[in-house]
Amino acid sequence: MNLKEATEAAKQRLPVIHNGIEYLRIKQAGYDYDDQGNPTPFVQLLDKCKHSVSYADPARVTLKEETPCTES
Repeated sequence: MNLKEATEAAKQRLPVIHNGIEYLRIKQAGYDYDDQGNPTPFVQLLDKCKHSVSYADPARVTLKEETPCTES
């Protein structure tokens, strides 16, 4: 996803996937700036237990797909 999509996912508190791991939601979306002032987009991901966060490139994050409910 791009940073705009990540911001929308954060506002909606949607679950996301990064490197095959499910995260509860995106807590932050923004830019990190290097010594020359060049921006690099980032997202902060909240783990499912709400005990830690991970930083990631938003291009490597996807929305968790809804699993349809099947009745037996």
